[in-house]
Amino acid sequence: RAIPGFAVCRPADARETSAAWLAILRRREPIGIVLSRQSLPVLDTEPTSVLEGVHAGGYLVRHTPEPRATIMATGSEVHLALQAAENLAGEGIEVNVASLPCLEWFDEQEASYRDSVIRPDVRPRVAVEAGSTIGWHRYVGDDGAIVGLDHFGASGDASRLFSEFGVTADAVADTTRRVVAAHSS
Repeated sequence: RAIPGFAVCRPADARETSAAWLAILRRREPIGIVLSRQSLPVLDTEPTSVLEGVHAGGYLVRHTPEPRATIMATGSEVHLALQAAENLAGEGIEVNVASLPCLEWFDEQEASYRDSVIRPDVRPRVAVEAGSTIGWHRYVGDDGAIVGLDHFGASGDASRLFSEFGVTADAVADTTRRVVAAHSS
């Protein structure tokens, strides 16, 4: 994301990967598609919304009418965000979850579309990516937080590394609780 004029696409599952590939075939700019090494389940979303959402760079994969926060994620971390959202819902903290496979494509959309995915009235926001936090600050704003890595990673078993580096559903839920509490006070 630090390379000007280069889009990075991190799909969360097989459907998002297919949709990203179709979008890439239509576009002219250089694009990197970054896939996960681990086997991932297919998100429980409508194929049409996935196609449209990926082409737009982002869309809601979990929506609640009265969210107290928004969790944004990309790639395999979307699954962590959804797990965190389920855990939080069990505590009475309802959140929206947005899959943002391509921040560059998302930024190209009309403000009304971006606001429908990341509601401006829902200030507590958390972003999660098992990589650099570059690019996420503009989405989480001053009231949000980012679960990510701003140091060199490692090779090995994904679940062990995610745990070691603090990129887990529990970490996302804890961060969301903290952001919601800070906003409520």
